[in-house]
Amino acid sequence: MTNNNIATIPPDITRLTHLQFLDLWGNRFQEFPHVLGNLQNLVILRLSLSSLDCVPQWLAEIKELSLDLSSNQLTELPESLSQLTNLTRLDLRDNPLKYPPLEVANRGIEEIAKYFQQFQCGKDYLYEAKLLIVGEAGAGKTTLAKKIQNPNYQLQEEDSTQGIDVITHNFMSPNQENFRINMWDFGGQEIYHATHQFFLTKRSLIPRYRTIIESIKRSNQLLSRPRYQGKK
Repeated sequence: MTNNNIATIPPDITRLTHLQFLDLWGNRFQEFPHVLGNLQNLVILRLSLSSLDCVPQWLAEIKELSLDLSSNQLTELPESLSQLTNLTRLDLRDNPLKYPPLEVANRGIEEIAKYFQQFQCGKDYLYEAKLLIVGEAGAGKTTLAKKIQNPNYQLQEEDSTQGIDVITHNFMSPNQENFRINMWDFGGQEIYHATHQFFLTKRSLIPRYRTIIESIKRSNQLLSRPRYQGKK
């Protein structure tokens, strides 16, 4: 039943009470087929490459299972999933998971269970952010970082950044929490451009800006042309 553009499963499948392997990858499921909850003897279930956006609670009732849910639209997992202690395989690759984070889910059911246990103990907030400043060489990235760090900073000619400089800035948030921002000032030389991709994580803040220095550079280039220069 793979890659057949199927969107629903007929109820008659529940008659296959001894079914152990079911491969449904590459179909159009937007919801988890509820009829599968009656197949208590399933050992292997593949539902990858579909459009699933949630996992039902009843899945935990199937105590021994190899489950492939890769390449779907899952954003969170039910806490009951951690009850699948005999889960032999859980594939969650290529899903936009937020709860738990994909880096936790990819470690397996034991790490997922630990995450839920810790989460139930209470929440704590980390008032910290990573700000990535990227752009061409000489665009004013270092000046921007220093101006954020100190609003009274006097503009001046800066040495070109080699590699990466990390500048830390602390300030009070509107709810009176001490907030820390780590500004990653990347060297703008072309040789460094290929390395930027390794730092562009989902939780990073990347500003899009056009600095005054860029505007000045363009103006100076324009005014240096012969037709803009005064006759001597």
